[in-house]
Amino acid sequence: MVVQDANMIAGGQTYLPPTDPVKWEKIGQDLAELDALCKSKYTRIVNDPSETNSKVKDLDKRHATWCEIAGNRTQLVKKGKIWIAQRESTRSLDEWIDKLKTEMGRGKVKVLQDGRIPDDVQILLFNRPEWEKREGVNIRNRFTSLGEQMPADIFSTVYATADELKAHIDRTASARAWEPPPYKDAAVESFIKTKFTGAPEFKGAKVMKIGLDYTTWKKRESLSLVGSDSKYKYYKVEHNFYKRGKALVKMPGQPFCQSREWVVGRGAKGIVLVSLGGSGIYMKCE
Repeated sequence: MVVQDANMIAGGQTYLPPTDPVKWEKIGQDLAELDALCKSKYTRIVNDPSETNSKVKDLDKRHATWCEIAGNRTQLVKKGKIWIAQRESTRSLDEWIDKLKTEMGRGKVKVLQDGRIPDDVQILLFNRPEWEKREGVNIRNRFTSLGEQMPADIFSTVYATADELKAHIDRTASARAWEPPPYKDAAVESFIKTKFTGAPEFKGAKVMKIGLDYTTWKKRESLSLVGSDSKYKYYKVEHNFYKRGKALVKMPGQPFCQSREWVVGRGAKGIVLVSLGGSGIYMKCE
């Protein structure tokens, strides 16, 4: 009914089309049966006269509209499948639009704007085929599961907002410059460089500069509960050792370098990777 008229209600409420392809098959069958009745037994059926000028369109009082919908079922079913797939897709696309706007400081989520661009947003900005392969597959599946084609322009609003963020990066990145961390550690730096250049998500990346925020291994204590009794809780105490720093990284296909934080740990067999940051601050490569 909402495909026929968005203002239509039944039983005092609005009903949305289903997302299940099996239910759409039954809808088509039921409407075909109704259409046969309308064209044979109920050829003179009309809507309730009280609905003539009603602002609220009550399907319970619009029996002729039932027949109109049944007679136009092929077009309405197709339109309804696309409508519900687009509606479901819009939710996830709106989340991406808000994420992009947040990075520009005007999203729904209030965050400290320090110029950090998350890796998933970077993919959307500079590698859209890869982004569509990762994020667009679920949206495309919504349409294909209903036997319909995804509109070619479904990502246009997201891409337009992404272009705004790219322009924002162009304006702000050129004003930033690398501030080298104060410490060096040849072994750690070499290890991190291999991780940046070897990780699949950083394929083709080049580490321009690198440094450490502190030179000694920092000890952190972690507790894990192993048992308890009526008097005490018993924990296992473990000590982990970390070093942290920054790297100036040039990604292929991107116009600027980016400063990325990284963390390594000291394991039983030597240096281990903890994190490559998950985001970067765009700046000049100088």
